[in-house]
This record gives sequence, C-alpha cells and structure tokens, in this order.
Amino acid sequence: MENFHQKISIILLRMQHSVINLKQTIAMQNNIAKREELDKSLSNLLMNFNEITNLLENAQESQEEKLKIAEELLEKEIDKFLNKF
Repeated sequence: MENFHQKISIILLRMQHSVINLKQTIAMQNNIAKREELDKSLSNLLMNFNEITNLLENAQESQEEKLKIAEELLEKEIDKFLNKF
C-alpha cells in the first residue's frame, strides 16, 4: 500500500510541475483566454485523476478486507478441524 501511495505522490508532483510549466509558458505569451481554458482543462484532469486514485485505493482496500475475511474463515475451519481430534 505504501508503494502505491508513493507512486501516486510522484505522479501528482509531476502533474503539478507540468501545470506550473504550462502556466508559465502561457503567461509569457500573455494569452489570458488560453490560460483560463488550460486551467479549466487541467483542473478537470486533476479531478478525474483524483477520482480514479480514490477508486483504485477503495478497490485495493476492498481486496485487503476480503483477504482478511478469507484468512479468518480459514483459521476458523482449521480450529474446527483440530477440535474434532
């Protein structure tokens, strides 16, 4: 899980740097309309990315919960088996 979060953090940092570089380039061209359009597009991209990240985290947590439940059930079955003898 930690590795997953590290990868997400790296991706977010790269996105932030890209946004900063793009904003600086557009600001140098002094084209406000394009900068606003880019800001909106990048904001949408970031929201979509965050939503996907949340879905991935939820899926991973769900898988971990299922694995934990399966382990507990297996332990109970082993205990039942051992208690018979």
